[in-house]
Amino acid sequence: MEEVKEEIVARPSRIPFLRLVLDQKRITRAVLNASYEGQGTENNPYVVTWIDDDPGNPMVFAKWHKWTICMLQAVVTFIVALNSSAFSGIPPYYRLYLCLY
Repeated sequence: MEEVKEEIVARPSRIPFLRLVLDQKRITRAVLNASYEGQGTENNPYVVTWIDDDPGNPMVFAKWHKWTICMLQAVVTFIVALNSSAFSGIPPYYRLYLCLY
């Protein structure tokens, strides 16, 4: 009787949401072991693309996941805009009191 070798198919690993948002250097084993087009030279550089079943590929995120990231960035941008104008609204006599000159 012939032995049938089953090919083990690796499922994409799950990456926690905060790591997807905050960790920009996440590298999984699938990314390390993937073969990319090119040779890595100046004349023939690597062509880096998303690998199949990559959990960090934003094109396969759920719609709610994409909207959560979008709203998080919008809130952070709004807070930065408010903080940048907060100092200019302090009256001059308070600046003396707070030693801001």
